[in-house]
Amino acid sequence: MGAFIALLADCMEGISRWGTGGWIWMGLMMLAGAVLMIAVVYLILKGSSSLGSGAAHAAHWHGETPLEIARRRYASGEITAEEFERIKKDLGG
Repeated sequence: MGAFIALLADCMEGISRWGTGGWIWMGLMMLAGAVLMIAVVYLILKGSSSLGSGAAHAAHWHGETPLEIARRRYASGEITAEEFERIKKDLGG
């Protein structure tokens, strides 16, 4: 029984060496970990929401209408005259 009490006293002495500063650092590390996890979740959610926006969002961001995109693609030779006319008809332009 005396060995157990001596071991317990050694453990308590080790804890008391930490003092208040040790507990403060431990709390700050826990807070930093929580902030890091929140930041990672935020970045993952932000990245996934911007992936699904597609070409329509990109065209709007650049200020081009769908008809202007079709004209540009026709002018650059990406689509044929028939495809351009079909797109124009579908868009009502």
